[in-house]
Amino acid sequence: MTQIPDYITCQASLDGQPVEGILISARFGVTHKNAYFFLLGPTSNEGIAVLSKDEIIKKAKKELELAIMDYVPLESEFNGDITLKPMSREDIEKAIDAYNIYKEYAAYTKGYRQSLQQALENNVLSKIESVVVKELK
Repeated sequence: MTQIPDYITCQASLDGQPVEGILISARFGVTHKNAYFFLLGPTSNEGIAVLSKDEIIKKAKKELELAIMDYVPLESEFNGDITLKPMSREDIEKAIDAYNIYKEYAAYTKGYRQSLQQALENNVLSKIESVVVKELK
């Protein structure tokens, strides 16, 4: 079993400069069934976003409760694979659509919908393919 890191800290940049106000998608791979996806951000003015192990576990347990047939427990089935990527306009719009469908059933964090809307208004989205996200150790 691979341990979930205590923190995921990443930095987004464009042409070497920090990118503020974007959302980062973090994919956590598991040994079987569906991977978990979590949001980090919005990024700070230094382009930094952080997600703690406690938040990761809490969110994973809520996902598992909502869709027990689709997921396995992250704590015991995490395979060590974490993929970080900036969320595109299309990604954010899909997340808003999912929120509108599942908000009655899923436990979204306070301000989740507002963070998505603010990220949609970020003018960096037109260059999002060029944004680099790296995990900081």
